Amino acid sequence: MKKLSVILALVLIPLCFTSANASDTLKTTTKVTPKKIEKDTPSPWGISFAYSENGFGPSVNYVKTLNSNTQLITGLALMSVSDSREFEQYDVFGNKMTQNKENRIMLIPLNISIKKGIFSDDIEGNIKPIINFGISPSLVLTNPYSRDYFNALGYMQAAFAMGGFAGAGLEFKETQSVAFSFNVNYSYVTPIGKEVNSLYGKPITNLTGFQIAFGVKF
Repeated sequence: MKKLSVILALVLIPLCFTSANASDTLKTTTKVTPKKIEKDTPSPWGISFAYSENGFGPSVNYVKTLNSNTQLITGLALMSVSDSREFEQYDVFGNKMTQNKENRIMLIPLNISIKKGIFSDDIEGNIKPIINFGISPSLVLTNPYSRDYFNALGYMQAAFAMGGFAGAGLEFKETQSVAFSFNVNYSYVTPIGKEVNSLYGKPITNLTGFQIAFGVKF
């Protein structure tokens, strides 16, 4: 009888260890690895279009987030500029003419601004009020209006201008990475060291003025 008990013990003990190891192996092989959730990283680029009392044009913007409510925006714009005193007429053939016009004007401002969300902690939803302010060092290009458009490009002259702007608006965040904005700004950009004329004998002191801007950030 004792011999039978010893034999059973010798057989059952290895089987128990084998069963335990198999159970551990099964747990290891059936362990589920959690999937990583990829975050939607917003692009720093955006575009906007501005219409001012003296002209209009598009802008390409680079956005750097400083904190949850503040962004640093650098934008390069291309705008046509006219004098608010210009008066357009048409001849008998339907050709448009502007009396006393001397130059076509193109403005290329480098806008460096701070955009800040206000009342963000108090307002729920995707629409937030914003304020913005910045500076606009600019290149001004002129060519003679008396020449045809493409022929006049060879007579281009350059000047420089400096100024700044401030305004307020609304931002609508559609997704984590896409946002639309609407701004009303007052911009003052004045030529430096050289007069810029659209009309003969009438220098322009402010090349921009009140602006309405629409933008989208990707």
